[in-house]
Amino acid sequence: MGTGAQEVLDAIFAGLVSSLYDEFSDWVTTSRRFRAFAFEHRVKIRSKIRAATSEMSASDLVAELSVARLLLADRRFELAYEKYAAVGGRSPDFTATFRENTLLNVEVRRIQPAGSGPEMLTGAKLTRLLADKAGQTRAREHNVVWLWCDMPLAADTTQEIVARLHKQALANHKTAREAEGHANTARFVNSYGQISAVMVHPGGSYLVENTAAQLSLGPELARALRALVQ
Repeated sequence: MGTGAQEVLDAIFAGLVSSLYDEFSDWVTTSRRFRAFAFEHRVKIRSKIRAATSEMSASDLVAELSVARLLLADRRFELAYEKYAAVGGRSPDFTATFRENTLLNVEVRRIQPAGSGPEMLTGAKLTRLLADKAGQTRAREHNVVWLWCDMPLAADTTQEIVARLHKQALANHKTAREAEGHANTARFVNSYGQISAVMVHPGGSYLVENTAAQLSLGPELARALRALVQ
């Protein structure tokens, strides 16, 4: 017999006052798979809720757990939370197993608007964000960076930035070969190649695949991911 929704809520929120309660309550009530996931990771989730003391940090956590809920909506995905955290260093938020034998790491980043314009979501800042998130990917595995945007982000903008990073990686690779002391550049080149794709949702509902990825998603996994946000 599965764990009931109220039992999960009591295990996570007992003694805590959090703005996340109502939304989380709806998730564990309406999704049996998310309820089981939340109970399995109740200690970790409770700790994260306790630490989310600002509106921004609470919204970041909602974005992270929303991605978990979406992935678990497809029964072909099994989901682990911060699987590699114990190893140390930077690691992805989620590791999904698709159809029992395909590993997919998912790193979530919420993006909020700055000021009144879309500058936060375009240009150099978004380029730096993706380059930074490349450092949380895993070698020889599928990796997706999921951008949870609080405002629209056009698909052609994301495609342009992914292509720009590829060109930058190629240029930096040449620099790293020709000069000494470029360990960070070399790491960026290698880790960027580990990004299989960039997912944007909300703020758009699309997947941009990295044609220069060391390991592409493949058509079935790409279709499954796109279907999550349709």
